[in-house]
Amino acid sequence: MNRRKFVRTIGITAALTVTNVLCLADDGTIAAERLNVVLIVCDDLGWRDTAVYGSTFYETPNIDALAASGMRFTDACSANPLCSPTRASILTGQYPLRHGLTTAAGHIAKIQEHKEHHDGPEEIRG
Repeated sequence: MNRRKFVRTIGITAALTVTNVLCLADDGTIAAERLNVVLIVCDDLGWRDTAVYGSTFYETPNIDALAASGMRFTDACSANPLCSPTRASILTGQYPLRHGLTTAAGHIAKIQEHKEHHDGPEEIRG
């Protein structure tokens, strides 16, 4: 078997495997529950400013309850220290230099140009 046939065989096998898994998920046998995502974006919040991460100064019972019942992401970072570029990156799925919003005032028109690249919940559902 030459290299091309090997790569083609691997590609076909991978495509069939993915198709099979997606078909099973449509039946509801694998994906029985819908995915719920709650993203909390806070300006000027330090990593240890909530009780769930060790704060003894602030009382955050609602955030603690959310964290106890779900998954916590502990190693995230923002590509820009300002809130506008960070929020635009969440909406578009692009880095600030890619979508063009790199300042606090920014240019909202540039974000609208890239809207077709990120559809939000539809991408998560698959």
